[in-house]
Amino acid sequence: MLRKRSKLITFNGDAIFHILMWGMALILLSLVLLLFYELLLGAVPALQAFGFSFLANGDWNPVKDIYGALPSIYGTAVSSLFALAFAGPMGVLAAIYLAEYAPAWLESVLSFVIELLASIPSVVYGLWGILSWCPPCASWRYFSRPAPVRCPSLTAPPTASACSPAR
Repeated sequence: MLRKRSKLITFNGDAIFHILMWGMALILLSLVLLLFYELLLGAVPALQAFGFSFLANGDWNPVKDIYGALPSIYGTAVSSLFALAFAGPMGVLAAIYLAEYAPAWLESVLSFVIELLASIPSVVYGLWGILSWCPPCASWRYFSRPAPVRCPSLTAPPTASACSPAR
């Protein structure tokens, strides 16, 4: 004689996983809301002192107590868009080449090199970019001061012997 199982006691793995994932999603959402709350709570003194014009003002004069974040926001947005426009297609093309066209022996070598490049902190790439791109860009109208370092080559990372101080 077969007994009927109670639905209250029987759980399958999918139901448990579903409940756990909803719980994790709610925890993540609450952490994001808590982070946003703490950010606003910490920004209240600055917003009371300078107002929201701080975000739209480009002036920065500590002597007159005038501060504006617009140049920093604009520079961050433009450099991020430039990086995405440059690195995004390059990464997709590299992935397509490695997955579809590269021979097996080359795929393993190139995959290793790409992973090795990914292990280098982005600050190192940023410093290399500043030291190699500022000298050619110094003549542009956006740069009012001479570049701090002049490097003869854009193809190699700058070294102390290859770069000389600007004069």
